[in-house]
Amino acid sequence: MRTRRTFTISLPEAMAEQVEKARKAEQRTRSELVREALRAYLNKRVQVVAASKAELAAIRRGRAEIEKGEYVTLDEAWEARNDPLDPPDPIDAIRQRLDQKGRVAKDLVPHIGSRNRVYEVPQHPSSGGGVCRDRSSPGWETANPSTA
Repeated sequence: MRTRRTFTISLPEAMAEQVEKARKAEQRTRSELVREALRAYLNKRVQVVAASKAELAAIRRGRAEIEKGEYVTLDEAWEARNDPLDPPDPIDAIRQRLDQKGRVAKDLVPHIGSRNRVYEVPQHPSSGGGVCRDRSSPGWETANPSTA
C-alpha cells in the first residue's frame, strides 16, 4: 500500500535552477527538498488546531438551529444593530392595502364587522392590532374584480 501521493508541479525556469542547485549542494532528491519546504510553509502559515469538546458541541447546536430555521443572517444582525426598523403599524398596512386595490373602507364590512368598526380603520391614529380577521376571507380579493 502506498503511503505517499505523487504531484506534478510547474516552476518558473529561474526557480527550477535554484531547486537544482540546492538539491545538489545538499545531496538530496527534489522530493525531499520540496517536502521540507512545504513542511516549513505549512507549519508557519497554516495552524491546524483541533476543536475542543465545547466548540464541537457549539457547532452541533448551531447546525441543529440552522436546520430548524432558528438563525439570523449577518445582514439581519447588522440591520438590527445599525439600522433598526420599527414594526409596521397594522392600521397603516390595512390603509395601504385598500389604496393598492382601489378599495374604500366600506369594502371591509364583510371582513371586520359593523360599519362603525370599519370606519375606525382609516381614522385610527394608532395600531389597533387584530382589526382584520382573515385576509383570505371570501370576498377580500374578489369583492371588486375590476380593480384587482
